[in-house]
Amino acid sequence: GCELGQKLYRPSAPDHALVLAMASCLYAEGRATALRWIDENRSHFLADSELVLSLCLSAHADTRAFALRLLRSSVLADSAANALIVRMVAHLMSLGADQTDQARDVAAILLQSLGAPLRKVGVHVLLDLLRHPLREVQELGANLILQHDTGPTELPPAELDELLRALIASPFESVRALGMRVLSQVPERILRQQQELWRTLCTHTLADLRNAARPLIKRLSQ
Repeated sequence: GCELGQKLYRPSAPDHALVLAMASCLYAEGRATALRWIDENRSHFLADSELVLSLCLSAHADTRAFALRLLRSSVLADSAANALIVRMVAHLMSLGADQTDQARDVAAILLQSLGAPLRKVGVHVLLDLLRHPLREVQELGANLILQHDTGPTELPPAELDELLRALIASPFESVRALGMRVLSQVPERILRQQQELWRTLCTHTLADLRNAARPLIKRLSQ
């Protein structure tokens, strides 16, 4: 199949279906050939949003790694980037417990190559990510909060409280740690209004949350 694909490929008029089929095939040599074709004609293939999305969501780690390198070194139009983000986040939300590697790689592509548009993502999307059962998806949500254009000082109190509670309620220590980083960025005047949250942290059964809260409590008491 790979040999036939190489015979059929025409660099001057590439068959996108052929390229994508080879980039998705079971044979590493075939995938490497297709990815080389894409790399040699980047501007042409980047204009095909469906092909780019398929590379990002590939079942093969080497193809996803290529998609990350491709997008990190490219500039997409805002409309193309936003469309890609919507569909990639939707895909992430559909992943199950046996798809952690794909979740990690897709999250990396979003954070490392599409970070600028993601800094404007809505709070409802952040909450959806934080409530997903996979650690990799929750970590993406937490990192997006830290990088968001709307900082803690500009969020409505109810939305800030909901995000903080979702972070702290995570079963994953890495996500809770990111939540405490978010909390440390909140101005004191807003922190003093979060009395119920402080009571939760101070009496929490998890030592990592109690320990992380102490420096903040000390700061507020000074």
